Amino acid sequence: MYARGPRFRLSANSGNYAAAAHLVAWYKLNDDDSVITDYSATRRSGRFYSNGDIANPSIVDLTASLNNPVSATPAAVAPLADLDFDGQDDVVEIADHNDFSVPSTGQMTISAWIKPSALTFDRVDGTGYVHWMSKGNAGEHEWAFRMYSAENSEDRENRISFYLFNPDGGLGAGSYVQEDVRVGEWIHIVAKIDGERIYIYKNGVLKDSDTYRGAPYAINPQNRAAAVRIGGNERTSFEGAIGDVAIFYPALTNDELTAIYQGGRGFTFNRNVGSYNGATDLVAWYQLHGGQAITDLSGHEHDGILRT
Repeated sequence: MYARGPRFRLSANSGNYAAAAHLVAWYKLNDDDSVITDYSATRRSGRFYSNGDIANPSIVDLTASLNNPVSATPAAVAPLADLDFDGQDDVVEIADHNDFSVPSTGQMTISAWIKPSALTFDRVDGTGYVHWMSKGNAGEHEWAFRMYSAENSEDRENRISFYLFNPDGGLGAGSYVQEDVRVGEWIHIVAKIDGERIYIYKNGVLKDSDTYRGAPYAINPQNRAAAVRIGGNERTSFEGAIGDVAIFYPALTNDELTAIYQGGRGFTFNRNVGSYNGATDLVAWYQLHGGQAITDLSGHEHDGILRT
């Protein structure tokens, strides 16, 4: 640990370090708000208390704390609220990295929970859809999750889909699920790419699979420089909550995806348990709580920014 320096990744075994499974708390103390993130699997995050600005922390009277430990205990930390996107201009941006591009390994898995607070969206693109998570700009298109508004011109009421694109955009190759969606209901969505096909899962069940190599789509994904965006892009905005976003290389197994869904909201992605062995393949993980920094809990430090 000492030899690797202050940026050592405590949550993953490497070299002579084999203590990751015994890690019960890990605080980098580089948070820029009041939430102090625990990067270990136990997720015992705390809060920063100050008499003023965060740059001027208050001095704790240790003598008083020893004499009266009960009064020195801070108030219980309230549960963190979900990060709700307002359907207008809220978006999380995460800088480009090879970890977010399919060509890096030819395979990828993206897992997320979404909870729409509306079924008809104000800011839509094309025939009436929003990009609730995507990586792409003009000339740099890679992949995108869509949800169609209840009102659209293709009779795709609240269809949820995932597409891969060639860099110039245009027609993409995708898989989808089109079932009843209810306002305020959490839905688990997974997109998996295995080098030949796209798969989409809803609530742990495979719903569709399509080829993207060769005819009829001839998609050849390229590694380009666009940021990952969650909640919308420059033209569209999702209205509702998105949480527990996790990205993996390579494609996870069906058993692992079932374990993630059955683990529910708050699943601990950086610890292997039962049939889930994806911790070593995890390249990014965002809980996405309101009022909290957009912190990558995987240890890869792909932190993001919330723009409103």
